[in-house]
Amino acid sequence: MKQFLKIIVLFFILFFIVEKSMYYFINNAPKKEFDQRLEFVLNGEMNKDIIILGSSRGANNISAKQLEYETNQTTYNLSYLGSNILFQEFIFKTLLKYNRPPKKIILVIDNIFEFRENSSLTFRIDRLMPLKNFNYINNELIRRNEKNVLSKMFCLSRVNREDFKLKKRKIREGYDLTSHGSILLELKKQKEFSFLKNNDIYEIETEEESMLQAFKNIQKLCEKNQIELFYVFPPNYNSFYNRFLKRFNKLVPNKNKIMIYDTTDIRYKNKKYFKDETHLFKTGASFFTAEISNFINLEISN
Repeated sequence: MKQFLKIIVLFFILFFIVEKSMYYFINNAPKKEFDQRLEFVLNGEMNKDIIILGSSRGANNISAKQLEYETNQTTYNLSYLGSNILFQEFIFKTLLKYNRPPKKIILVIDNIFEFRENSSLTFRIDRLMPLKNFNYINNELIRRNEKNVLSKMFCLSRVNREDFKLKKRKIREGYDLTSHGSILLELKKQKEFSFLKNNDIYEIETEEESMLQAFKNIQKLCEKNQIELFYVFPPNYNSFYNRFLKRFNKLVPNKNKIMIYDTTDIRYKNKKYFKDETHLFKTGASFFTAEISNFINLEISN
């Protein structure tokens, strides 16, 4: 019996040591990330007048620093590459939970995939995993079946294989974060593409109810917190999807807050300003950002 008790005690001592050592790796995980924007949000360090939400089209196509200068309102870009409206809603809710509400939200619309499943747009679980030392994030991971309930109590259930790598993550070449959260693309590599005149077909039946609900939730949160919500359509290197806009108009109570890039501006027909069909180089982002600034300043003056 004594031998059995000794084994039990030894097991718990070893378990305690291993468990506590796992805390180091979990706590160190955020420090290895080059993108610390979500951590800033969780620490209540994102108290800005204007917040930009979107996918890569928000991150690449809008210069938050330029927008701040031209509107004279503090601005930050919380757009994430490859993120869908579900992730953008999560970022927005997290922002409101830990920071004061911004005065304005710029929601960058992924025409025509805003409410549809698309392989290039997902809920960015990988952006949450390094921050699971925050209980709020860990609870979200549990809710999405990425972690189990034991992770509420044990570090062993929170730790991932990636956490044992001590080196910092490498920044993807040409995708450096600016001081204001944007990822402005330099004039370097350009993909092969050509101007596409689309057939302007949009089927409402392909929309996902969860994405529509996330969109409505963002609207409700803005209304509840007295935040101005601007819907921004960035340029594509193709003809504009008018049928999607017609559908979109039915989902937006205030049409005056919809800003569409100037489709008559010949610069958006010039391939040299685009990295590919949907993303602008820094030079293109500059004059598109100026359009947004003018739109916001006109709203303020009216």
